[in-house]
Amino acid sequence: MSKRFNIILLILAILGFVGFLFLRNDSVDISGMFDKKTEKVTKKTYESSDYKFLFEYEDGFVITSVPLEAGNKIVFELAKPRNGFQITVFPFDELGPLTEERIKKDLPDLVVVEAKSVSMAGVETLQFKSIDESVGGTFEVWFVYSGNFYQIQTYKEFSLELQEIMKSWQFK
Repeated sequence: MSKRFNIILLILAILGFVGFLFLRNDSVDISGMFDKKTEKVTKKTYESSDYKFLFEYEDGFVITSVPLEAGNKIVFELAKPRNGFQITVFPFDELGPLTEERIKKDLPDLVVVEAKSVSMAGVETLQFKSIDESVGGTFEVWFVYSGNFYQIQTYKEFSLELQEIMKSWQFK
């Protein structure tokens, strides 16, 4: 009976407090108590004057451009391990779109899993999962545009973030 008495006492205390607030005509704003906390994400725009493309990315990436014998590699890295991606661009004398069969012609040992054709900024891309000996599982986006071959590669753990970034891709 003591437990039941304590519960009744608690209910009366809560009702008394609510009644007190009502009689004082004060309002209690609880609208923000259950909202998810969201951090404002600062976006930046990366623009390549050489290859005439741009896209938005989250602030915090360290960007490194690495000249290649024929082309360029642009590396985007966050401080957290396995959070980043790279874009490799080099001249290519064939027209797109790329297919898995076309890639296998030059790279027969390349692992290509769940390949699908996806339009990005009006260009057909080949997106797939693969394995890179140095980093493990990857997510890749390959395409041909305006005489160049584009290979965008990220860690499998960063694939969803890369896909979000690629939604803002534009050619100038």
